[in-house]
Amino acid sequence: MRTMLLTTLVLIIVLLLTSEATANPTISIGWSEQHGAAEVSAEFISWRNGQQIVTRNIPDGASLRVALVIPRKSILNVESKAAAIWMQHALQPVWATRIVRSGSTYALMLLGSEQEAKIPWEMDTCFAEWTRGSTNTALSITFDTGETVYTLDRSVLLKSAIRQVQIGAISFRGDIVFNPNRSNVLTSINVLKIEDYLRGVVPNEMPASWPLEALKAQALAARSYAVRQFGKHRQDGFDLCSTVHCQAFAGASSEHPQSDRAVAATKGEVITYGGTIIDAVYHAHSGGHTRNSEYVWGGVVSYLKGVAIPEEPPYTWTRRITVLEFERRIRNIAPVLFVLSVNINSYADTNHVNRLTISSLSGNHTISAQQLRSAMNAALMRSTKFDILLYDRYLLPYRATSRPELFAFEVGRVGGIFHGLLPTQPAFIEFVGRGFGHGVGMSQWGAYGLALNGENYQDIVRRFYTGVRLTKAW
Repeated sequence: MRTMLLTTLVLIIVLLLTSEATANPTISIGWSEQHGAAEVSAEFISWRNGQQIVTRNIPDGASLRVALVIPRKSILNVESKAAAIWMQHALQPVWATRIVRSGSTYALMLLGSEQEAKIPWEMDTCFAEWTRGSTNTALSITFDTGETVYTLDRSVLLKSAIRQVQIGAISFRGDIVFNPNRSNVLTSINVLKIEDYLRGVVPNEMPASWPLEALKAQALAARSYAVRQFGKHRQDGFDLCSTVHCQAFAGASSEHPQSDRAVAATKGEVITYGGTIIDAVYHAHSGGHTRNSEYVWGGVVSYLKGVAIPEEPPYTWTRRITVLEFERRIRNIAPVLFVLSVNINSYADTNHVNRLTISSLSGNHTISAQQLRSAMNAALMRSTKFDILLYDRYLLPYRATSRPELFAFEVGRVGGIFHGLLPTQPAFIEFVGRGFGHGVGMSQWGAYGLALNGENYQDIVRRFYTGVRLTKAW
């Protein structure tokens, strides 16, 4: 695995060295870690064959298939490399194989499909014993002509000078590197200039129909974040991923002329504090007031201070679930049993909930609002700025009674039937809140409101990040 990642990084470093080091630097984005195989098109494809790099031209309109291959069988106890090479050549017309050294012996590994019903030595008498192989993998490249090449090295590079590289229906600027990841799933990595990367980020993080000054502020925040977080996924063989874990990126296919204008107008600009590029975090909606970083992540960051944003359009959300579903989700963080009530204990800042107590038959359990949001997930709880309402089965406001409900259930049969009484329980729990996201840094809806009020992108950025400067980095 270390060899695989090093190979990928070598490919990326070669690309970096061929680019301008200081002007519009290159970044690598993990586009997808879901591939078993991928249909791709480009102008050139390259792979390593021993010490030699093989490059082929791909005709215009042609496509090819890159697939991850897990060797199916291997022949063991081949005493010499010469014998392994002889057997490999003998099988080559029918089956592609790979020679692997194991101590003083050699193994010949079949690069066949797991779905193949039979292999030659299962149908005919063979002088050697073939056994199940290891999980070592390879990449296969199948051309339009039907030719299949198996790479000795497990990375391939797709490049284009004029037309864009494509994976399925998605187009990409820059180059694409394929290699297996740590989970033996095929990963595609987009290696491109940061300014080109931003063209695929800004319209996916903020609607391209929004005011240009808001889009410029988003471009500035996204550029600063990318530079500051460079190498966040180094252990996976790339710099940033393409999801909201880093920044939403959808390739060249998602670009829009308006967001392209915003990226071009702010080219090379980053946000700095004390001469260092900041961690320009952002979120969808602050609920009227952003937050200090220490209330969310525990560390004090001088430029991430809460500010009031009355220009932000109102945004409220309501999520209602059954108490049974609530119990199921909460059991991941607290051993609740038959929830009786849920109450807010304290607030952190700007009406964001800090801690709350869940009362149940198993006792009182105090958890943080962040733990609750994690258990509920962002689809149910869009922020930690919320109120809690309890309802009975008729969706009327729930009121607990001081006596047990006239309701019984069987708990055992020992010398007769024994019954126990349970207290009343709410049927539904509803969260009514404001805002969307962690609330730290720039509010995207806040930027929208400020832009509508006539603020330029520099003032928008300075509104959300305290004491910062805008600096031209390239």
